[in-house]
Amino acid sequence: MYLHVYNCDAFSIGIFCLPTSVAIPLHDHPGMTVLTKLLYGSMHVKSYDWVEPAVLASNSNSKPVRLGKLHKDDVMNAPCPTAGLHRKKQQHLVATMVIVDSFY
Repeated sequence: MYLHVYNCDAFSIGIFCLPTSVAIPLHDHPGMTVLTKLLYGSMHVKSYDWVEPAVLASNSNSKPVRLGKLHKDDVMNAPCPTAGLHRKKQQHLVATMVIVDSFY
C-alpha cells in the first residue's frame, strides 16, 4: 500500500507499507533525487550500476541492450541511515524484497 503524504512542484513524500514477501521489481528513477528511509521492518535491497558503454547491441527491431553490474546486495534493518540517489550522480537500478513487514 502507498500512502501519499505531501506533494508540491518541488518534491513529493510518500510511505510504502509492505507486507512480508512482497517484491518491488527492478526499476530506476530517471531525473529524480530519491531519499529512502526504512522506518520499520527488514528489506533485502539489490541495486545495480549501468555498465559502459551504454549500447551493447541493437537492431532496427529492438531497443538498445544495456548491462548492469551489482552495486549493492544487502539486508536493511530498521532503524538504519537514510539512503539517497542523487539526480546528477544516479546510475542505479533498484529491486527490493520485504523480509519482515516494512514501512519506508
